[in-house]
Amino acid sequence: METIEVVEDEKGWTVKHRARVLFIDTVEERTFQTALAISHSLFDEGVPTQVVLIRQNN
Repeated sequence: METIEVVEDEKGWTVKHRARVLFIDTVEERTFQTALAISHSLFDEGVPTQVVLIRQNN
């Protein structure tokens, strides 16, 4: 199963897949929409995915 990470830190939000940063933004909703779209694309290709939220302690 592939994991799409949505990481919140002091600078905003980042979407990652494996070691690749795919998207960076400061708007939470837009970031989650992007993560879900990536997840749907992978699923359509037959790759099971999960989206995981990671909040960094400030």
